[in-house]
Amino acid sequence: MTKKFFAIVLLVAGTLSSPIWAQSKLNGRVFDASDNTPMPFTTVAVLAADSSVITGTVADENGAFALSLTDKAKLLAISFVGYNTEYRAVSAQIPSNIEVRLTPSSAMLQTVQITAKAPIIEQQMDKLVMNVAQSAFAQGNNAEDLLRKAPGVSIDKDGNVKLNGQAVSVWIDGRPSQLDGQSLTALLRATNGTDIDKIEVMANPSAKYDAEGQGGIINIKTKRNFKQGFNGTLNANAGGMKFHRDLEMTDPMNSLYFDQDVSLNLNYRTSKTNTYLQLSESTSQIGVDVISTTDLSQVGQDFYQRSVSRYDANLNSASLKLGNDWFLDKNNTLGVIVTVPYFRMNQWADTNGNRSYQKVGDAISQQIMSYAQTDYRFNQYMGNVNYTHTFNEAKMSELTANLDYMHFVNGSDNPLDNYYFSPSQMLTWNNDSLFMAQRTSLHSDRIVDIYSAKADWQGLVLGCFLMEAGGKYAVSLTDNTMERLSTISPAKGPDPEITQFDYTEHIGALYATLAGQLPKGISAKLGLRGEYTYAYNSDNTVKQNYFDLFPTAYVGYNTPNMMKRFGLSYTRRIQRPNYSQLNPFQNYIDAHTSNMGNPDLKPSYGHMLNATAGFGQYITLAATYMHNSDVIG
Repeated sequence: MTKKFFAIVLLVAGTLSSPIWAQSKLNGRVFDASDNTPMPFTTVAVLAADSSVITGTVADENGAFALSLTDKAKLLAISFVGYNTEYRAVSAQIPSNIEVRLTPSSAMLQTVQITAKAPIIEQQMDKLVMNVAQSAFAQGNNAEDLLRKAPGVSIDKDGNVKLNGQAVSVWIDGRPSQLDGQSLTALLRATNGTDIDKIEVMANPSAKYDAEGQGGIINIKTKRNFKQGFNGTLNANAGGMKFHRDLEMTDPMNSLYFDQDVSLNLNYRTSKTNTYLQLSESTSQIGVDVISTTDLSQVGQDFYQRSVSRYDANLNSASLKLGNDWFLDKNNTLGVIVTVPYFRMNQWADTNGNRSYQKVGDAISQQIMSYAQTDYRFNQYMGNVNYTHTFNEAKMSELTANLDYMHFVNGSDNPLDNYYFSPSQMLTWNNDSLFMAQRTSLHSDRIVDIYSAKADWQGLVLGCFLMEAGGKYAVSLTDNTMERLSTISPAKGPDPEITQFDYTEHIGALYATLAGQLPKGISAKLGLRGEYTYAYNSDNTVKQNYFDLFPTAYVGYNTPNMMKRFGLSYTRRIQRPNYSQLNPFQNYIDAHTSNMGNPDLKPSYGHMLNATAGFGQYITLAATYMHNSDVIG
């Protein structure tokens, strides 16, 4: 028991603190000999001449480690389950940097048993990590379900993800998803929970990340298979529930909702290449009940309006992800990723469950039964080309470059039939009192193209600090078209109306961060990011041009045994209005309720201060203070 507990403490220590680089230290990094990828959490032990253990540590997420050597230190033993142990001679009189490559052991792989798991929740330097791969929640859930379980995370009825009540930017595998609302919901629901490795919640992300998202950034990391040869997994889930629904002004009803999902993962890995394929498909049914009330009092006259809408929806989603990595040599890796998610939602409320009325004073002025339907379609195509060059493994010096292209096609149809009743029929909802019907049909299309290029460098500077620096440029082109067709029975014919709204946005950014371990268990990280934004539409009714600086700072303290951990961080963030919030198109819910965007919205800025405290392995406390200006609601 003592040995297992010691290993867990070392694992947390390796992920919570940065390695120490100094003249009296031994620095090293561990790699997989088969493909030259870093090996995190490898065990490193310092042995005496009689092979007794003097001290030890666990490599961090990048495979890096640091050790203090005494005169008794003679041998270094580097080991990991399923790999052959490597030994290196060391000396306290000759501080050095070393590189170690472990080779897989087929005999060990056949008999290995896992006796310990990483904790479900980890508090690292500038983020909270939810190890989904270690959780039973991954079975039978999609990415949206898992995201709702992350600490401080919520998702509103429009699909907007929030952290501590503030809008966040959602990333996938270290890249911004560029999605919001229903489009993001489509991608999350098409991602099976068993395909996710971990969810990183960053309330105060470093300057390396985009400043977008006042609440911070949530990075969803999917699993990567490191097994040699051809292998794969197949998962399937199904279930259903029955609900009784009873709302005022509507007829009671029983609803049966059924969900199912299937996912397939295939992977083929050699010493020179890694090819992977992910396929997933899911269908689900949901019910949404909306009650809207407007009560206005004016001098001499009162106005009251109440609407009750009972919606049902079918949701269908699918996703294809295909990628390949080429290990050109030990210093160069080239990768290509293609992702194609699909989503369709059909939502409707019939006249038995969609009713509203208006009163002026005490008299009924209007009663309406409505049939509303929304057919929403989302197609997306994403391509990525990435390249990594390692300059000096011992100094963790490497350069990564990414080219991304994203193409979104969103379409929706929203017909609304309104049946008007005589005001004298006091909420009888009798079809015999019907005297007029009106149909409003909305069809909209949105096409978005996003191009981005990014380069990032990291390496040790001044012998003991890890520096990151880089730049990014992105341009997004949005083209929206809406067609509205209104028909009033029985006299008037169609009255078509077409509205167009386009939007172009350019964002350029440069950043630099510096992090290191200071004496007496203190760690620190400082960063600064500058972003220039230029956005406009074709007729210049929307035009924005501004430059902003976004500082970040973190300081933390860990006791030597990692049983107590304290951290304090600050960042400045920005929340730009998303496409749906700018789009001035209407979408009808019932006869008296619709929603639309506002093209005059300006960015919102926020300052965030975050304090954390950890005690032992299982307790982490966090407190956050935010001040936002020009809040978008």
